[in-house]
Amino acid sequence: MTEAGIANFPLHPTGGSIAYGTAGFRTTAALLPPVAYRVAHLVVHRARYLFSKSPSSATAYTSSSSPTHTQTSPETSTQATAGKAVVAMAVMVTASHNLSKDNGLKIVEPDGSMLAEAWEASATELAGANDWVAFRRAQEKLHETFPVSSSAGEPHVIVVIGRDTRSSGDAIVAALKRGVGDCLAATAAAGHEDSIGLPRSLAGVQHIDIGVVSTPALHWCVWATHSHIRRLPLDWLHDAAAGAIPAAAAAGGAAAAYYEELAYHYCGCHQALVELRATDTEEASASSNTTATTTNLTTVPEHATAPEHATARLIIDCANGVGALSMHQFLSAVEREAERGMTPAARASLPLSRQHVTLVNDNTLAETLLNHDCGADHCQKTKRFPTNGRREAHGVLQSHAGPPPRCYSLDGDADRIVAFDSTVLEHDESLLDGDRISVLYAQALDALLTRVRQCPAGLSAHDLTFLQTPDMVVIQTAYANGASTRFVSQSLKLPVACTATGVKHLHHRALHHQLAIYFEANGHGTMLCRNLFEGMCLPSVAATSPSVRERCHPICEDEGISDSLGENLAGVLRRLAAQGCRPAKACLLFIRTLSQACGDAVADLCAIELARSVLGHRDEEGLGPWRSAYRDLPSVQLKVVVPDPSKIKNTPDQARCTAPVGLQQRIDGIVSGLGDAAARSFVRPSGTEPIVRVYAEASSLEAMRQLGKDVSDAVVAALAQE
Repeated sequence: MTEAGIANFPLHPTGGSIAYGTAGFRTTAALLPPVAYRVAHLVVHRARYLFSKSPSSATAYTSSSSPTHTQTSPETSTQATAGKAVVAMAVMVTASHNLSKDNGLKIVEPDGSMLAEAWEASATELAGANDWVAFRRAQEKLHETFPVSSSAGEPHVIVVIGRDTRSSGDAIVAALKRGVGDCLAATAAAGHEDSIGLPRSLAGVQHIDIGVVSTPALHWCVWATHSHIRRLPLDWLHDAAAGAIPAAAAAGGAAAAYYEELAYHYCGCHQALVELRATDTEEASASSNTTATTTNLTTVPEHATAPEHATARLIIDCANGVGALSMHQFLSAVEREAERGMTPAARASLPLSRQHVTLVNDNTLAETLLNHDCGADHCQKTKRFPTNGRREAHGVLQSHAGPPPRCYSLDGDADRIVAFDSTVLEHDESLLDGDRISVLYAQALDALLTRVRQCPAGLSAHDLTFLQTPDMVVIQTAYANGASTRFVSQSLKLPVACTATGVKHLHHRALHHQLAIYFEANGHGTMLCRNLFEGMCLPSVAATSPSVRERCHPICEDEGISDSLGENLAGVLRRLAAQGCRPAKACLLFIRTLSQACGDAVADLCAIELARSVLGHRDEEGLGPWRSAYRDLPSVQLKVVVPDPSKIKNTPDQARCTAPVGLQQRIDGIVSGLGDAAARSFVRPSGTEPIVRVYAEASSLEAMRQLGKDVSDAVVAALAQE
């Protein structure tokens, strides 16, 4: 970075301090270009730091199209990368579900996860440096806190940049590019007073702008580059730098690769379920036995795992954001994949196809419409249908043209999803949120694994034991409705873990299990399965590869997480599928539909529809069978205004408070005094407002309201005594 660069990107005089938190940086869009310029250095340093801890984790880049990639321009500088170790990081410019006046920055790690929490304070300090002296001080502190050893050499650092549909993203991306470029320029000036240089041995620093893209697609681009998928999405981008293919084609190809993969697994799973149903029908006919198959957790009817002819409309609210573009990309990929690899019967019953999907709130040009009275966050918080979604659903219902429509809502950057049962439009019970999605996935997995255990051949006693007790967990936050927690633990007999609020905490916990389903109530979540893509090369994606490169290995800073294969669920399913076990194939494809990097609304949409098929939900039933699994307990979230919310301290999962002394005991007494076994309440401080958040739930509305009031009063009384 240079003194001139800091001077050219002065902080806004009234901008105040902007903290990096769970959502990254998020504030009024005009305040962010100077922040983007400063944070570029942290991204590059983070890549070097990770490489120094695990140099074998980078990918060795070799090109079949050009011996070296050398390019210099006002916006980007690239040193030769042939044979160099490449570490890719990413920055997403988005404010997610916020209105169009806001924007934000999220830093993405090489493994596709969010920036490590230990680095957030450094990001905040760099972003708040108002002059060159302050920036040097923050940068020196960063280097002291996270020192880099160059004994293993230096990597070629690639910073992949994406943004959502907000026009304010242009200026932020431009500042970020300038910051990345100045990181490389500073290497030549290392030791000069007007620059903070990186080592001259640094192989190179390069930014690659993939344009307007969903947050999950950007996460996937980085994750796939540092995963076991041999087809690297950044191949397009390297070839563009070499001049081998047009830059526009490279940017589009890198993002489109994600939807090609998603369509490949979605269509493959649907086809596998159709084939499994055909096998069931043949066996039932041969034995004249059409009775239900009973499992240890649930009863799977004879039509389970059978996708019926899909005549229901799927109404998808795209929040007038990048999700609309993502859906068009995905539906086009589905059309191509269905023609390539599906039977006519399977194609006709495919729910997520253009003939069955209606997109609403898909206007990405009128920017003020972004997230306005629409989107997953709006629907989840207000318990109301999005603009245009209600009208479209009413139109289908009143026409009596077919089964009730299934309604879904994505958020502004397409990483969250919620659903609505269109048959109960006027009731809160119509909302199907993240809690419900995790339960649906758990039910579908149980049904599929039960079928796997019934495979007639290839299943050893060891396999059977392993499949009966897989390391599988559902991860929630304290805000998950207690009814969902009880259903998972008592009805599905699965362990439930609780973490602090923030998807980064759920994702980190999920990495410690063979298979983990995690969701926040807001609809952000996914399912992780260890070693899911080990040794896999996707045919539909590899066919479009302009060149072939070596695959890389996962970068994982947490030494407590093993990347060794060992005995794992994915490995057992792969082996059984190869031996002809159809349920194992269907189960593996179902899991592979879901993003292994972060929550993705489009991938979750696919998995929800597949899970319905697995469980035998019929079109004419709408989302009723899903909704009827359990009934949510009445709950409320209250805000208590206090002078200093930081006096409230919590346990790591935020379900109980440790300070002020005596407050948790008071809350426990209030809860037990209700005489309601389902009642619970917890409090936590806001990190951005002078408030304490109070959550209360109970078996009845009356008890819930009283509980919320009493706990709020207890918070005020406890803080008054401090």
